[in-house]
Amino acid sequence: MTDDSTRAAAPQGGRIAVALAGFLVMTVSGAVWGSFTLFLVAIEQDTGWSKTSIAFGFTVFTIAGACTAPITGALVDRFGTRPVLSCLAIVLALGLVLGTAVAWFALTRF
Repeated sequence: MTDDSTRAAAPQGGRIAVALAGFLVMTVSGAVWGSFTLFLVAIEQDTGWSKTSIAFGFTVFTIAGACTAPITGALVDRFGTRPVLSCLAIVLALGLVLGTAVAWFALTRF
């Protein structure tokens, strides 16, 4: 068990930087989430998909993020930020490669 008096306090500038970075991330992500419906018609025209299928894809994306957030938080608490985010970056890269491969396969076969 550690004593709180032995911990080094974070400098005030560090706390402000973290708060500012968090605010900026929330602002940008809120703008992306809130403006999705503005692009719905453009995505529909470009792809030829229905609004329902496009909105369903965004809904699945939202639900997946909500379901994995507690798991990611528990992993960060246990192992730290760097290993978890490194593994998640690798998973993301693999997902992008596999998604591209599936799209290429679907476009060349059908």
